[in-house]
Amino acid sequence: MNLRSVVIVLAVVIPIVSYGDSSRDAERDKAIKKINACLKRNEVSSRECKSLNRNVQTLVEVYKAGDKSVLPLLLRFAYLGDFYGDALLEDPNGFLTAMGELPQENLQAVAPALANGARGAPSRERFEEIRKALTSIPETSPTKATAQFCLKAVETANAVLFVTYFPPDAFTGRGAERRVSGYSSAFYGLGQKPLWPPSSQAQTSYRFG
Repeated sequence: MNLRSVVIVLAVVIPIVSYGDSSRDAERDKAIKKINACLKRNEVSSRECKSLNRNVQTLVEVYKAGDKSVLPLLLRFAYLGDFYGDALLEDPNGFLTAMGELPQENLQAVAPALANGARGAPSRERFEEIRKALTSIPETSPTKATAQFCLKAVETANAVLFVTYFPPDAFTGRGAERRVSGYSSAFYGLGQKPLWPPSSQAQTSYRFG
């Protein structure tokens, strides 16, 4: 390929790339505008909210393509557990910095969702990945306090994965697993120690719920 051919190819390719970038930017800006309008109205049935999930997904894709500026807005939607976990594992400091700038009520909603999968409860492997990422933040990091807050929230929400509060078959029937998980989270959040398995010391302990 001679020099003239190279110049012609570049002349064709560069405008196409530029058009693609501007098109993505326009799509991003349109999604942001519609999401903000929906949040402002706070009416699920409003015209602005009818395509909310699609617009949120557009911003998720924009973020994955490298535009991290949309993260603060995405942190308004606590159901994005899978995405939050992936974002934390990919860029711990960037993600935790954005988390640290959230209002307290938003932080309390997002933090427990970090390890959640599409159906809510994470696998043990996923939980351990998130837990390791949060505990690995250095003490000197400005995001350490946020990491500790998130760690506590993630552990409390998923206490059943690493703390045993109940003997096997303590609950039976429909909803038994949900009850074990819920009570385990409540006990862990209150700082309670497991009474199971029983201590070898000769004493009787009672816990009232």
